[in-house]
Amino acid sequence: MTMRVDILRRERVLIALGVLLLIATLALMIVDVRAALGGWLGAATVFSAVSAGATYLVLTMRLIPGAWGEELRLSAEAGTLLTPFALAAFVPIMLGVGAIYPWAGGSASGEFKSLWLGSAAYAGRTIVRFVGLLWASHRMRSRRSTATTAAVALLVLPLLALVTSFDWLLSLDPEFASSGFGLQFLAREVLIAFAAMILLRLSVGAPPPRLSVTGGVLLTLLLLWAYLQFMPFLVSWSGNLPSSAEWYLKRAGGGWSVVAWAWAGPGLAAILLLLFPAPRSRPVWLKAISLLVLASQLVETAWVVLPAFAPLAIAAYLLGVTACALFCFGALPAALRHRVRARAPAKEGR
Repeated sequence: MTMRVDILRRERVLIALGVLLLIATLALMIVDVRAALGGWLGAATVFSAVSAGATYLVLTMRLIPGAWGEELRLSAEAGTLLTPFALAAFVPIMLGVGAIYPWAGGSASGEFKSLWLGSAAYAGRTIVRFVGLLWASHRMRSRRSTATTAAVALLVLPLLALVTSFDWLLSLDPEFASSGFGLQFLAREVLIAFAAMILLRLSVGAPPPRLSVTGGVLLTLLLLWAYLQFMPFLVSWSGNLPSSAEWYLKRAGGGWSVVAWAWAGPGLAAILLLLFPAPRSRPVWLKAISLLVLASQLVETAWVVLPAFAPLAIAAYLLGVTACALFCFGALPAALRHRVRARAPAKEGR
C-alpha cells in the first residue's frame, strides 16, 4: 500500500512539474511572443504525436491482429487517453496564430491560399482532427467497434493529419511545397508513439514474451521513416526547385546542419542495431533503442520547425518538450493502470 501511495505521489509530482514548465514556456512570450509560441508549437506537435500515433496503432491492431498488437494494445489504449490534453496544448497556438504564421497578415499569395489560410479555418481544422481522434480512440477502447469502423477511421484520420501537417508546420513557409511532407509528419507521429508505447510497456510489469516481434515492427517503421525522409529531399534537390532548395538551405547553415546529423545519426544507428536479433529481443536493448528513436524524432522536429523563428524558440522548445515529457511520465502509467482495470471485467465476463 505504501509503495502504491509513493508511486501515485511521484506521478502527481511529475505532472505538476510538467504544468509548471509549461507555464514557464509560455511566460517567454514576455520576451518574444512569436519565438515562444514557435517553440511551443514544436513541443505541442511532439506531444500530440503520442496520442495520435497511439490511435493509429490501436486501429491497425483491430484490422491486423497478432502478437505485435497483443503486446502493446493496452499501452496504446493508454496513449490515446492523452488526446484531450493534446488538444488543450494547441489552444495557445490557435489563439496566437497571428503571431506565429506569416500568412496570418494576409501575405499568402494565390487565391486558394488566401481562402485556405485563416485563423478561424486553422483552428477549425485542428479541432476537427482532434475530435476525430477522440471519437476513434473511444470506439476502439470500448471494444464494440467493427473492423469497418477501424478501416474508415484509418482512411479519414491520416487525411486529417496530412491537412493539419500543412497547417501546423508546412505553412510556416507558405512558398514551400512538398508532396512528401505530410507522409513524413505521419511517420514521425507513429514512430514517436510506438517508441513511447514500448518504453511504457517495458517499464510496467514483466517484459512481453514475444518482444522480438515488437522489435521487428519498430525496425519496419524506421525503414519507412528513412525512405520518406530521403526521397522528398532527393526529388527537391535533384530537381533544383527554388522554394524547396531554399527550405533545405535554411536548415543547412547556422549550425542546423549539425542538428540534421543529430537526428539522422541516431535514427540510422537504431536501424543498424535492430538488424541484429539480440537488440530486437532483449528489454534493455529495446529500451535504449526506443530512447534513441525518441531523441532522433525530437531533434528532427526541432530541425523542421525552429529555423523559422528567432533563437529564443530553441529555449521555448526545450522547456516545452521537457514539460510534455514530465507530463507523459506521470500520466501514462496511470492511464495504463486505468486500461488494465477497465479490461479486467471484460475478461472475467467471457
